[in-house]
Amino acid sequence: MKQCKGCGAYLQSESKDLPGYTPKEDAIYCQRCFRIQHYDDVTVSYSTKMDTTQILKTIADMDALVLWVVDLFDFEASMIEGMNRHCAGKDIVMVVTKRDLLPDTLSENKLKDFLLGRLKEYGIVVNGIVVTGHQGKDGIGELIRAIEMYAKNKEIVVMGTANAGKSSILNTLLRLDQGLTMSRYPGTTLGFTKLEWNGYTIYDSPGIHKYDSAIFLLDDHELKYVIPSSTLRPVVYQLYGDQSLALGGLMRVDAVNCRDNASMTVYASRRLPLHRGKVENADHLWESHYNELLSPTIDLYPDFVKERIYTKGRATDICMYGVGWVCFKGSCDYIDIRYPKGVKVKVRKAML
Repeated sequence: MKQCKGCGAYLQSESKDLPGYTPKEDAIYCQRCFRIQHYDDVTVSYSTKMDTTQILKTIADMDALVLWVVDLFDFEASMIEGMNRHCAGKDIVMVVTKRDLLPDTLSENKLKDFLLGRLKEYGIVVNGIVVTGHQGKDGIGELIRAIEMYAKNKEIVVMGTANAGKSSILNTLLRLDQGLTMSRYPGTTLGFTKLEWNGYTIYDSPGIHKYDSAIFLLDDHELKYVIPSSTLRPVVYQLYGDQSLALGGLMRVDAVNCRDNASMTVYASRRLPLHRGKVENADHLWESHYNELLSPTIDLYPDFVKERIYTKGRATDICMYGVGWVCFKGSCDYIDIRYPKGVKVKVRKAML
């Protein structure tokens, strides 16, 4: 059977609801990949049909250099717990994507310190780090040097969470005019795709799914509101007293008794609606306008988790998987955050 050149699924013409469907006998792309590439449209979501355990097991059984693709914008969701255990005995090069989404105020040294600090926090050891996509530099030259250093006579497997940018890296590396499917929809690559390049055998693996990320819980048509398509434009709010901030209908951040030049800066897609107000009015706003003014939403009637944070005057990022983060600076008594049950929110030392 022939595989789709875009996602790796086996092409078939029997069922429109299964991966690999195409009505054309001589097709090289399934209908889904064709629509994504030409119309930025997706008709069937496969984001919940991948076996993450099997993907990791397949990679573990390979004698290969691992190119671990990590989304800098959605860094925390890109982390894979037990990375070194899953890839025991393998050389790992972390390939950081989407640097171009972040402001230029993030210097190379500060970014390096951030990456090394977060890897240490997660207990992950890598052989090298390559940053791609910044100020006209695609980082491919550095990536090629890393491949030559560590691959030697081994195969290469490209892995990472869904939507991290694996196919984009491969398309740049292989200089394909019409290659692997790239889109903002999670779960685009549906099988291990074998490629030959400069004497190396490279496997593009399916995206590892983080089901606690908003991109797997939102409807496909709402992804455009949370996945950025251009450089982030940080939105800064100066805070005083008790202030509430809503990121669509996805997360609410209440900062209580703000002082000392306190501020919140939102790093998220420009399409994500933001609403600021007083804490005393926040409950009414959410009760009256949820799923209307406050949208997108993950569910019409979700259970919300409430968590209290004490920043102790430190610059702190509040990261919501798949959505972005809010950076709090200055002083307040505490911060209450609310978010739908099932989505993960992580607090870290500020990146910027």
